[in-house]
Amino acid sequence: MKRKLINSQLSNFKTYEMYKRQLLTLAENVFEFTNMPKFIDTAYLNKTLLRQGSIAFFVDEVLGLLALPYQNIGKLDVYGRPTSIQVISRNGYSKFIRSQDDFVIMYDNNGRYPLWLDILQYAERISLDTRVTDINIRSTKDTAILENKIRKSKINRRFSK
Repeated sequence: MKRKLINSQLSNFKTYEMYKRQLLTLAENVFEFTNMPKFIDTAYLNKTLLRQGSIAFFVDEVLGLLALPYQNIGKLDVYGRPTSIQVISRNGYSKFIRSQDDFVIMYDNNGRYPLWLDILQYAERISLDTRVTDINIRSTKDTAILENKIRKSKINRRFSK
């Protein structure tokens, strides 16, 4: 493979990664939480909402109020919400919560779906647009097409008199 092609592909990937990082950072900082207990990591909360679309708040007998990702266990109520869930953390903590009265689900948006895939697609599209623009600018040899010819002709007439 040609060296120039590899450099171009790396540049395309770096541009995509830059836009992905910027868009995810913006999306992860949409919510500002007030009256949240200090031990709940709001950055983790935002990342989970973005990637999974929702998170469950519940009270643990030992740890107190927690907000963790969950899986639906069992049936849904008439509004499509789970009636029982299993919360799972990264460190192995797991708990079945069988009553809908014992947890509250917070959704990222009214559509109740994760925005993660949409953001990745936007990042890819913006990076492609940027790279096409970069290539077009680099390959432009005649900059006369970028000038305003009407204005130029008026200026030339004014100075030639």
